[in-house]
Amino acid sequence: MVSEMAGNAEAEPEPQAETSPKLDCLRRSRRNQRRELYAEILDLRDSGLSPREIAPRIGMNVRTVERWLAAGGEPEHRRPPARSVLMDPFRDYLEKRWEEGQHNGLQLWTEIKHRGFAGSRATVYRWTAARKERPPTAPPNSRWRPPSRRNCAWLLSEHPTSLG
Repeated sequence: MVSEMAGNAEAEPEPQAETSPKLDCLRRSRRNQRRELYAEILDLRDSGLSPREIAPRIGMNVRTVERWLAAGGEPEHRRPPARSVLMDPFRDYLEKRWEEGQHNGLQLWTEIKHRGFAGSRATVYRWTAARKERPPTAPPNSRWRPPSRRNCAWLLSEHPTSLG
């Protein structure tokens, strides 16, 4: 069962955000640690222990052990993309300027700074970087992600008529 999970986890698409190799290595390491913990939980459960007995042995909360067992695997950590609330009043203006061909973060920051923007240049640079990745015809939140294991489990447990 663990080998099945490992195969599934490797087949799952990773978010395509620009990250540093150091951060990728850290995330892989933590994912492997969670996978090893889950394998240990399975071994202890297969040896006849209850979640209440497993939790103190591996240093986890009982509820966490129960959740992992119910979900059929270790959690998948996906952070939602960071969104600056400071940018909201200026998004329409930035989109308009972007469509006009202005893709320079410093220039855009200078323009919205004169219009009352209180954020930093880095905030605008992040927006321009994300905007460059997005196809020109795509709406702002068009990234589709497959459902998590937990969502799949919930969908499969619901009666089909209640989902429509």
